[in-house]
Amino acid sequence: FEAYVSSREMRREFPGARGFGFIRRVPRATETDFLAAARAEGPAGFAIRELAPHDGERFVIQYIYPLADNSGATGLDVASEVHRREAAMAAMDSGEARLTAPITLVQASGQACSGFLMLMPVYRTGLVPVETEARRQATLGWTYAPLVAEEMLADLGPMASEVAIRLSDAAGTQPFLRRT
Repeated sequence: FEAYVSSREMRREFPGARGFGFIRRVPRATETDFLAAARAEGPAGFAIRELAPHDGERFVIQYIYPLADNSGATGLDVASEVHRREAAMAAMDSGEARLTAPITLVQASGQACSGFLMLMPVYRTGLVPVETEARRQATLGWTYAPLVAEEMLADLGPMASEVAIRLSDAAGTQPFLRRT
C-alpha cells in the first residue's frame, strides 16, 4: 500500500486527496488480537482513538499514506463519529463508494467542516455480494481517501477567478465552502 502511494504524484494526480488508506472492521471481541498484530507490524505504539465514546464495532484506520500528510489519522476509530460511521455503513450496504457529509479531518483540523472521506468497501471474496446482509458479513473494511474541498478546488485553471462556488451538504442549511 505504501509502495503504491509512493509511486503516485498525489498533488497532481489526485488534487485534494491527502492520501489513501485502509480502515479495518474490528469487532470488540477481537480488539486485543487486532492491536497485538498492528503493534507487531508497527508502529509499536499503535493505539485506537475515538472522537466520541461508543459501544459498537470499531472501524479503525490501520494504514494511511503518505504519513507526512496524515498525522494523527492512524488508529482513529471512524465509527466513533456519526458522519464517518454512516458513510462507512452506506458503502458497506450498497457495495459502492460513499462520501461522508462535511467533516473536520484530524489531519486538517484548521479547516473545519471542509473535509470528507471517500470510502469504498472491501469484501473478503473481492466480489460484491448480492444481498445486503451478505455484504455486511463479508466486509473486511474500506479503502479510503481523505479529501479537503479547498485543496480539490485550488487549481481550477485560468478561468478560476471567473467562477463562484458555493458548496452545501444536502442536510445542511449553510454552505460549508464559498469562493467568489
